[in-house]
Amino acid sequence: MIAYASDATGGQPQIWLMNVDCTAGHQITDMDEGACQPAWAPDGKRLVFISPCGGNQEMYPGASLFITNVDVLTFCPYDSASGDFDPAWSPDGNTIIFTTLREANLPQIYSINLIDHTVQSNFK
Repeated sequence: MIAYASDATGGQPQIWLMNVDCTAGHQITDMDEGACQPAWAPDGKRLVFISPCGGNQEMYPGASLFITNVDVLTFCPYDSASGDFDPAWSPDGNTIIFTTLREANLPQIYSINLIDHTVQSNFK
């Protein structure tokens, strides 16, 4: 499956899933302030994405990371609204690296360890 963000319904961007052959596309989020930047976990069972997302921007002040199990579709914010964006999974699926604005609105690289739930700066 392909995960992508689209404003096809005319409102805020939302996360959609589609088969690789471009069939059976369907919207999986309906967040008031939009959702975007989906990234698959290596196991193909989870997605991370950000919200709010009003469209394609360079930075996303106030955005949080959300992680969902695609089979269940419960959306859990992972951290406070700190301006987190550009998430990417580690190959083992135990860590998410992301950009954040939590330090004086200057972009920094942080990581979330999904095993012990720690969040830390990677470049201090």
